[in-house]
Amino acid sequence: MKKKLSGVLALSMALALTFSMTAFAEGSKNTQDQASETSKTQAEQTALPEGDVEYTDAQGNTVSIDLEAGALTESEVAIMEDEVKDAAASGVTVDGKTYEQAASTPISIDIFATDSNGSFVVVPVGTKITFTVGNAAFKENTTYLVIHLKQDGTVETQISKTGDSKLLTITLDGLSPVTFVELQEKAGSNGGGTTTTTTTTTTTTDASTSPKTGETLPVAGVVALVCLAGAAVCTKKVRFNR
Repeated sequence: MKKKLSGVLALSMALALTFSMTAFAEGSKNTQDQASETSKTQAEQTALPEGDVEYTDAQGNTVSIDLEAGALTESEVAIMEDEVKDAAASGVTVDGKTYEQAASTPISIDIFATDSNGSFVVVPVGTKITFTVGNAAFKENTTYLVIHLKQDGTVETQISKTGDSKLLTITLDGLSPVTFVELQEKAGSNGGGTTTTTTTTTTTTDASTSPKTGETLPVAGVVALVCLAGAAVCTKKVRFNR
């Protein structure tokens, strides 16, 4: 009788842990970092070079890659929004003229690389890549501030201007999230001066990018499986001794 009770007790504990694990998983869905729907749409509207972008790796080999655009997560978008605010507050000077952020929505996407087989290619910090980028929201003959959140958590900025083709030419140090901010000349800004397009790097906190895929098995799930196995053994013993 005691053996029967021990088997039933183990089975009950396993089922309880299984239910609690399921409830935990359901509750955690709301806390997972979801892809931004706005960024997803912006990525779908982005045009990047395919098959004609090359760079030299650390071993001196020439690597040919395709560039692709993906969506940022909500937390990454929030980080980029803070960077946009900081840049707007400090002001941008181009050709002796002061620019400010225009009313249009900044475009935030994740730029990454794949090889000819479609496999992901890591392009690390320290690798400079120059290419053109287009987006349905880009305007012709317009100046843009390009904010690049690098893989090491630092940020670089640069200025680029579209032509009649509405394309921007940019140079990135590695590939990772980028935000394009439309600029407009500030009222009362004086012309003249020289072109001083510079790239500034600043350190950010908790801004490093992390993989968007991969999950770990909850501890409760492991415990539940162990208990189920134990319950099965106990039940077999009870039946055998009967």
